[in-house]
Amino acid sequence: MAYFWWITLLVGVALQVLVLAALMRGGGKRFRVLYVYMIVLFLTTAVEAAALYNANLFRQASRYYWTIDAVRQFLIFLVVLSFIRQALEKSTRRAVLAGLLWGGAAVFGLVSLMLTRDPVMG
Repeated sequence: MAYFWWITLLVGVALQVLVLAALMRGGGKRFRVLYVYMIVLFLTTAVEAAALYNANLFRQASRYYWTIDAVRQFLIFLVVLSFIRQALEKSTRRAVLAGLLWGGAAVFGLVSLMLTRDPVMG
């Protein structure tokens, strides 16, 4: 099982480096949110991989695991919203659709926070 984890880790990190390299060659200006997400993902992947093989680091990192996970999930959400916004750039109803998009995102975020604070819901 350890071999499988190492293979997936190496493939994942290699793909992250390739995407980061492409973004640094100029795509980072157009896809800023994706660029920030990829940097955070690469750094947190490195910390989690190091923590898996160091008991002291594992104890320290495990305290922050869910916080890091929440930050990554939030950034994924922002990446999707930014892609949708870019897709709407040529639309004549862009302002209305953008307002609906961000309003829906805010409602979704608030409902998610309310449900995750409920001990029964998780």
